[in-house]
Amino acid sequence: MGGILTLRCFFNHDGESENSALSFWATNRLWKMKIKSNISNAILVISIAVAIAVGYVWFSEQSPKNVFESALRAYESGDDAQLEADVSLLSRDSRYPHRFHLVRGMALKRKKMPREALIELGEALGDQDTTALSLALSGEIFYEAGQLVEAERMLQAAVQSNANLVNAHRLLIATYYDTGAMNNALEHIARVQKLAPRDIRPWRLEGLILKDFEKFDEAIRAYSQALELSPSQQLEIEIRTELAECLIQVRRHDEALQILSTLGSGSEVFALRTECLLAMGRDKEAAKTLADGLHLDPGNLKMLTTEITLLREKDSQVEAIAKLEKAITLHPYDFNLRSLAMLAYQKQGELELAAKQQESMKKLRALKDKFAELHVAAIKDPKDVESRVLLGKVAVELGMLDAAANWYRVALGMDPSNPVARQELSKLMSGETSSQTSDHSNRR
Repeated sequence: MGGILTLRCFFNHDGESENSALSFWATNRLWKMKIKSNISNAILVISIAVAIAVGYVWFSEQSPKNVFESALRAYESGDDAQLEADVSLLSRDSRYPHRFHLVRGMALKRKKMPREALIELGEALGDQDTTALSLALSGEIFYEAGQLVEAERMLQAAVQSNANLVNAHRLLIATYYDTGAMNNALEHIARVQKLAPRDIRPWRLEGLILKDFEKFDEAIRAYSQALELSPSQQLEIEIRTELAECLIQVRRHDEALQILSTLGSGSEVFALRTECLLAMGRDKEAAKTLADGLHLDPGNLKMLTTEITLLREKDSQVEAIAKLEKAITLHPYDFNLRSLAMLAYQKQGELELAAKQQESMKKLRALKDKFAELHVAAIKDPKDVESRVLLGKVAVELGMLDAAANWYRVALGMDPSNPVARQELSKLMSGETSSQTSDHSNRR
């Protein structure tokens, strides 16, 4: 009743009040139903929107461009499962065949199927998105197979198509370094240093090449730059040791000694420390360092040479000759040992033995000069196969059998049908080859 009385206070006529109450109730009911309907519609709209968004994201992720980029990342990271999944997705889209062939070539290369990979990579040529990378990967396959001429041809074409392909430049460095074409290697080292300035390897390799060229000041700058890039512990030791060698060559012995003091107790470190200490007039420290080094590595050529030199300076010729004969047995192709032996025999009046050492020195000097000339020829002409075969032959005569095998392999990489390189390498591998140039005997 209270509710009705309250309603009646608002109206003048009872009938109008009752009708208005019914109308209010009906309107309220319809309004609530409309709210529920609107909520349901809103939920439906939101659901459709979410479905569309999810579909759009899925479609975007599965778009040919994204799948292709995913495949490239998978190849670089070694994710073979993802790479295979991307190959499958790209095979369903016929609009971008070059991308499919490139990615399939990558997958086949991962599976150690180089011939099949090269076929697929060949199909990827002719498209701006895939040509350069296809050539680079083909070059890598040829390099791994030891076919250096084809590797160089493919890799050069790759960097001509895309000068920023850093891995193609890296492989060209390796190809030219292997074949002795050091000037070409240095050219691509400079490119990698610009494209990947945080990469330590090109700086260290530049240092090695310049050190071999005896451009020690330039090598020092390259090694110093490599050290600024925080190499791993083992690599840092190697770089610092090589840097110390260069510093010694330019008579910066105090700097070299400071570096060597941080490098532990390897035989090469002992040898270089001894050299520094002697140059600085710290003879007692040098003698102790030399003794410790020879105890660690009795056959170390550099320390044996230093020990014998010091004995001769003390006029201990008999002891020096005894050590020389043992040292020459260990290192029969070392020119400096032969020279020291000749002088020691002359000092003792043993002229026949001195003449014998002098003859060995002449042969070694002629071979070393020939080896240097052939190196220059190889550097000047990266495609000269014959000079590389001859480098292998001279290396054998100098007792450098590992180097000889490498030069024969390089020659075969440039000319797989070269009969001399193939035959000589076979002899080396079977143990048939031995050096006969230097006379190993000393007194008898």
